[in-house]
Amino acid sequence: MFLGLACGFKQYAFLAVIPLLYLMWAHHDRRYYRLILPLVVIVGSMFAAIYLMYGEIAGNNAVYYTFLIAPLYNSGNVTMFSTYVPETPIAYAANILFSFTIVIPTLLFAIVSAVHRGFRWHNEKALGIMVLVLFSTFLVRQYLHYWILLMPFLALLACREFADTDRKS
Repeated sequence: MFLGLACGFKQYAFLAVIPLLYLMWAHHDRRYYRLILPLVVIVGSMFAAIYLMYGEIAGNNAVYYTFLIAPLYNSGNVTMFSTYVPETPIAYAANILFSFTIVIPTLLFAIVSAVHRGFRWHNEKALGIMVLVLFSTFLVRQYLHYWILLMPFLALLACREFADTDRKS
């Protein structure tokens, strides 16, 4: 249910399906499918409500601008959202650098934890996959609120250094 609600607030939460599928494979446990059904129901009902209330054009545009616009952002062909598109590679790098500075301590602890402890258990690997998946979203937009989406997962990686090492997770 929470994965579905997260997608209702920020569609990038849909990317959590990738580590979820990994966990299904790694644990040989198909119970995780119960997490996908609420995702489909909640996200589908949002788009269905838009379609029913505002018509076919609005419904199709909602789906397009939610899930299919990323290639246009990267190509620079989105003129109506020009503030979201870096004009030069230097501006692109500056956007990433300036938004990156807010999470440096957590990011450094997470990196050190990944190097020091590795990813020994399936749950840790799924967490690492989620971090990589969310990092990939910076190729589309390089703004602070996307780093904030990543913060809980970075914090979980960083806090592993303070965990009881005798216990398996």
